[in-house]
Amino acid sequence: MLQWDVFEARALLRREGFQKLESIMRRAFVRSLWVVAALIMLGACGQKIEPGTTPQSEGAKVKAALATAQITQQPFYYEAVGTVTARTASTISSKLMGLVRAVHVQEGDVIKKGDLLVTIDSRQVSAQLESAQANAEAAAKEFRRYQQLLLEQSASQQEFDRAQARHREAQAAVAAARVSQKDAKVRAPYDGRVVAKMVNPGDLASPGTPFLTVEQEGLFCTDLVLPERHIQAVKLGMEVKVVVPALDRREITGEVGRIVPTADARSRSFQVKVSMPSGLDLKSGMFARVAIPLGGSGMLLIPQTAIEEQGQLTGVYIVDDDQVARLRLVRTGKSFEAQVEIVSGLKPGQRFVSSIPLNLKDGVQVETAH
Repeated sequence: MLQWDVFEARALLRREGFQKLESIMRRAFVRSLWVVAALIMLGACGQKIEPGTTPQSEGAKVKAALATAQITQQPFYYEAVGTVTARTASTISSKLMGLVRAVHVQEGDVIKKGDLLVTIDSRQVSAQLESAQANAEAAAKEFRRYQQLLLEQSASQQEFDRAQARHREAQAAVAAARVSQKDAKVRAPYDGRVVAKMVNPGDLASPGTPFLTVEQEGLFCTDLVLPERHIQAVKLGMEVKVVVPALDRREITGEVGRIVPTADARSRSFQVKVSMPSGLDLKSGMFARVAIPLGGSGMLLIPQTAIEEQGQLTGVYIVDDDQVARLRLVRTGKSFEAQVEIVSGLKPGQRFVSSIPLNLKDGVQVETAH
C-alpha cells in the first residue's frame, strides 16, 4: 500500500504539482496509524494480563534470625556537666617569716614525699634556737638548785614551783625553735605533681604566704552540680557513666564518692563528687559529662538491624503463624546504642525479623536461621 502511494505521488508530482502531493501523503500517514493500532489489538487479544504484583515462586524461603518483642526496663539518665579535679590537692604555705633562698621545683614537676621544695633563710631561726637553748640551760640550773633547797627545807614549795615552771617554758621554747628551723626547709607532703608556683627566690615569706599548689598523682574525681529535684536518686557508692572528651570520648565508670549535704541557696542545687578510677591520663580542669541514672520505665526495644527504612517510612517485618514475613509500619522513639524504642506498630509477644536479609520482601516465607 505504501509502495503504491509512492508511485502515485510521483505521477501526481509530474501532473499536478506539490498541492496534490501533500494531500496524498497526509492520507497515507493516517492509514499507517490505523494499521499499527490494529496490530496491537490483535496481539492483545491473544493473552489476557491481570492487574496485580508479580507472582511469587512457590516454595521460595528466606533464612532470617527471628526474635520476640518484649518490654525492657530502660533507665533514664540526667546528663550533668562536670570538671575533673584532683581528689587530694594542697596549697603549701610558709610557717615562719624569712627570706626565700631557693625554689627547687617548677610547674609540672613530679615530686615524691619528702622532696625539698622551698628553702627559707634560717639564720634568724638559728639565732632564736641558740637563745632558747641558753635560756633553757639557765632555767635547768635554777630548777635543780631549788630542787636541792626544797630537800634541805631552805626554799618554799611556791619558790620551787615557779622555778619548775620557768624550766618547762624554756624547754618548750627550745622545741618550738627546733620546729621553726625544720620548717625553713619545705618538703613535699606526698607523691604528686606541682601545678602552681606562687613564690620566687628573694621573696619575703611570712606565716601563711602560699608557695606551691601540689596535687596527688593518679587520684581524680569529677565535680558536678545536681538540681535538687534529682538529689534523692543519688546515693553514695552508686555507679555513674562519665565521658571525658579529651580521652577520645570513651565511657568511664565512676562512683559517687561525696554529696555535699547543703544546697546552694541561689541555684537550689547540690555539689556531687564522682570518684574516677586510677590509671587514666586525667588532668585537673578537664571537661566531663556525667550520666546519672534516675530510675526507669518499661520500653519496647528491638535491634537497629530489625528496622527497614523505605524513603521516609519505617517498618518491621512481622512473622505470622505461617512463617510469612509481613512488613508493618512502626513509629520509633529513643535510641539506645544498638537498640531503638518502638512506640507503635509492634506489640509485645509478636515475632519479628531481628536482622533483615537482603532478599527479604513482604509476603515471603521465612525459615528460622540458627
